Amino acid sequence: MFATFNLNLDDFDFFLKSNMAKKDYWFKIGVGVLDDQKEKIENFSEFLSDTLLHGTKLQENYFSSNIKADIFLSHSHKDRNLALTLAGWLKIEKSLSTFIDSSIWGSHNELKKAIDKIYSKMPNTATSYYYDKSNFVSTNIDIMLSNALSKMMDNCETVIFLNTNESIAQLPKNFNQDFTYSPWIYHELTNTQLLRRTIPKRIENKIKNKLVKQGESKLDESVKDLNFVYEVTNLIDKMVELNLDDLIQWSDNPSKKLESLDYLYDNKKIIKLNNKLLY
Repeated sequence: MFATFNLNLDDFDFFLKSNMAKKDYWFKIGVGVLDDQKEKIENFSEFLSDTLLHGTKLQENYFSSNIKADIFLSHSHKDRNLALTLAGWLKIEKSLSTFIDSSIWGSHNELKKAIDKIYSKMPNTATSYYYDKSNFVSTNIDIMLSNALSKMMDNCETVIFLNTNESIAQLPKNFNQDFTYSPWIYHELTNTQLLRRTIPKRIENKIKNKLVKQGESKLDESVKDLNFVYEVTNLIDKMVELNLDDLIQWSDNPSKKLESLDYLYDNKKIIKLNNKLLY
């Protein structure tokens, strides 16, 4: 991972409205991107020996981090259509590949259900499960997903966080910081500060060249729902803001593939000549 960006919904939504003729096409392309990345939950018996399930092989099979992508897109599952449209725009207009994090959320839930159906289900019931057994399965699958997300973020050059009213909780005014209900968004935003920063070779070479040129320098309504919230203000503040002007300039620039990311980095002054990041 090299750079991280915070994309506000208002800016992205306005950008889409000014490109209505292409919006549906970008979405269609994004759906194709998601379909290509989705893991199919099939028979996991090949990883099973009696009552031992090979977690490492299971993770490698269902939560592969070997997908090649330039950009990791962090978003709320409720913003699926927005995320797909952005992924489609990046592919068509910038020739950039995007990993859509929700592509493995489905696998995560389906795998839990498949294992629970065999090992956690109460006898002679349709939808009742032993709590402890089901919780044990969930804990293990959650760890697999967590590892897979971290590896994918580490492998991608850029992370874009889709900042919307769905990804950031709308809380009372006395909560004067940004919070999220999603533990997965919290995990991903935290990773933007924990994962190593790897400067791409092409950018290292650009820096060296510049230095040379410069001269070597649903429940019962009576029962209240419980929600966990995670403070993320300090994590988002350390990301580079991506606003409407940035999107328009990036869209108008003719560069493609990794050169288009280089343009974005230059435009947002991601790099200093002393090889340090502006974070």
